Amino acid sequence: MTTTTSPGPLNEECHCQRARHRHGTRACYVADRCRCAACTRANRRDAKLREYARTHGAPPPLVDAKPARDHCLDLMAAGMGCKTVAREAGLSKGVIQRLIWGNPDRGPSKRITRAHSDAILATGLRVTDRYRVDALGTIRRLQALSAVGWKHELMAAWLDMSPKNFSRLIGGRQGHVAAWRARRTVDLYEQHWQGPAGHPGPTARAAAEGWAPPLAWDDDALDDPDARPAPARRPGSHRDMHAYADLLDIGLGADEIAAHLGVSQMRARNTIQTRARRAA
Repeated sequence: MTTTTSPGPLNEECHCQRARHRHGTRACYVADRCRCAACTRANRRDAKLREYARTHGAPPPLVDAKPARDHCLDLMAAGMGCKTVAREAGLSKGVIQRLIWGNPDRGPSKRITRAHSDAILATGLRVTDRYRVDALGTIRRLQALSAVGWKHELMAAWLDMSPKNFSRLIGGRQGHVAAWRARRTVDLYEQHWQGPAGHPGPTARAAAEGWAPPLAWDDDALDDPDARPAPARRPGSHRDMHAYADLLDIGLGADEIAAHLGVSQMRARNTIQTRARRAA
């Protein structure tokens, strides 16, 4: 049986062997071997309650496990691992595992102690650099950068990835990515969306895959799984000739027009000059 009191806050100044304990819980006393005053009191209190329950037949204070289980699943879907959820709640990993997956001989816990439920429901989302988040927005941004000419070897170095792992990521074969890489990709995209100097056009893979360039995307749609890029125009088509005039009227330069239409900057400049000569 566990204590019915709420666990204390995480203590960054803890002098125990392992850091980030949630003091005042028996789990901290047993699993982490914390012997601070709060954890020692919690362990003694639980021992007395277990003895009282044994001698008086008092039932443990159990509650429906579903709210706590749903909260755990939400935290894990947002990037927190099972062990992290347990640590933040001040509980053992086994409690969380049994709550979510159960034991081999039975399903997930149907009822848990009120103390465990309260501790889990009080645990907030804590996403740090090492947590993994959905990779969709990262993949779309990297593909768009590839579509305006940024080499994959360079982007892999930006993200501190091996070429093989980067190829898996940009190809959409990786569902999650470290949170710090997702944030760095957003920053890189905002800095380099116009393409490298002397834009040579899309990389070979971007051209083969038909990846959309940055100007085909609304910035707020890159992370939306239901959003789609604007349809690409075929360079040289009659519709494309009108597109040059439209984009020039908007005020875009040759480099931006090249990125939008998925052509090289040289081709864009030549087309603009040709149109200017014809207009003269």
